[in-house]
Amino acid sequence: MIDKIRSKFVAKTFSMLLLVLLLSASMAVAGENVSIEEVKKHLEKHYVEPVDFSNEQLENLEDIWELLDDPYTNYFTPVEFEDYMERIEGHFGGVGIQVESVDGYTTVVAPLRGTPAFDADIEPRDRIIAVDEIDVVNVPLEQVTDIIRGEPGTEVILTIMRGEDVFEVSLIREKIVMDSVVHELLDHNVGYIGIQTFGERTYLEVSRALLDLENQGAEALIIDLRYNGGGLLHTAVGISELLVPRAPIVHIVDRQGKEQSITTSGSGIDKPVAVLINQGSASASEILAAAIRENQVGTLVGTESFGKASVQSMRNLSDGGVLKLTTAYYLTPDKNMIHGEGLKPDIYIEDWEMQVEAALAHLRSELEHPEVGDGIILSANSDRSFIEGGRTYAQVRFISENLGFGVDWDQTTKSVFVTGGEKQLVMGPDDEQGIIIKGGRSYLPLRYLVEALGGTIHWNDANGNVEIYK
Repeated sequence: MIDKIRSKFVAKTFSMLLLVLLLSASMAVAGENVSIEEVKKHLEKHYVEPVDFSNEQLENLEDIWELLDDPYTNYFTPVEFEDYMERIEGHFGGVGIQVESVDGYTTVVAPLRGTPAFDADIEPRDRIIAVDEIDVVNVPLEQVTDIIRGEPGTEVILTIMRGEDVFEVSLIREKIVMDSVVHELLDHNVGYIGIQTFGERTYLEVSRALLDLENQGAEALIIDLRYNGGGLLHTAVGISELLVPRAPIVHIVDRQGKEQSITTSGSGIDKPVAVLINQGSASASEILAAAIRENQVGTLVGTESFGKASVQSMRNLSDGGVLKLTTAYYLTPDKNMIHGEGLKPDIYIEDWEMQVEAALAHLRSELEHPEVGDGIILSANSDRSFIEGGRTYAQVRFISENLGFGVDWDQTTKSVFVTGGEKQLVMGPDDEQGIIIKGGRSYLPLRYLVEALGGTIHWNDANGNVEIYK
């Protein structure tokens, strides 16, 4: 239904103090002239976790990386950094994969849509163990990517380890020229915007896409963040401004534990929104997706996201190289830490094409039943609900607030107070329905909770979702 989307990293140049959220990492060997003491000084002053190298025997940068155990902190020689910038600007011969180094393995973060790697069904977390029969385990990432890249039209053979399976994939290199944003109007006046990365021009491209879809009569919107490995923080925040009314977007936590909350000032969008995510959606993608969901602007559809919530900065070094180091973590608008966890979708669908179909079905339901805008759609696989003992339990605060009620928690009595108008409900540990506490959040049987608040429930057998109305 939707043509495979060709993608492109668009970014001009990095200010050395600019916060970036890039998932790809480099474990390259340092240049001969790099000062170990200079790198240590930057890390001791700016790294997200306090570090003290005074009692460590560190002979080279690899000793530092091993000590930090952080795949997102690394060094680029001048030549490597120039090559790195060329790649993110999207003009090179290759197969179209984002990779990182994990435990000595060159590991796939995401295949870029419309590229040879994507067409060959290479998946996130695949491990590349050989290139053209050359063993690349424990080989620096930059060297591995140099081998994979080459003249368009030439063949490269990757040996992939996926779980316990090992197999070869033959790929023909192409010139990778990617568009960061594509858009089109789908059936039922649903607009589609696919975002491949968050580069310098992505905000402008999304703005133009929204305007064009508006002029075409779009009544609802799908934002596709699948296999989007991240990009620039300020770009993700800027796009959030276009979609989310005045509300928190993200909270940045520095090494002292201080929080900087970033809030939108725009009016947001007045259309139903569905956001597509999968295991290749990371970093800036997760910021945007969480901002949309947690501010009740839209629904997440797909599979769990990658789970990267760290922020990197660039520092110039005296040898002309660049140090990329983790300087902060981020929390979602509801102050959830998703690093290593990812976002769970509201509507869980594994099949690639069915994810789009599910998003369309959900949006059509909202357009046909405007009251859904005052209600909720839940999936049993979401992090707002779970099934236990044959009963569906739902998060009390999420359900209550979306139905227009206020919620308070009494720590002394372990009771939840739900109030709205003249109605007040008090539910404690002795309630016959029984509150379940998970992850610091309270849950009650879904039907009991909704009916106690005067709502109604519709079980959608077609997609397994629960629709809740006032």
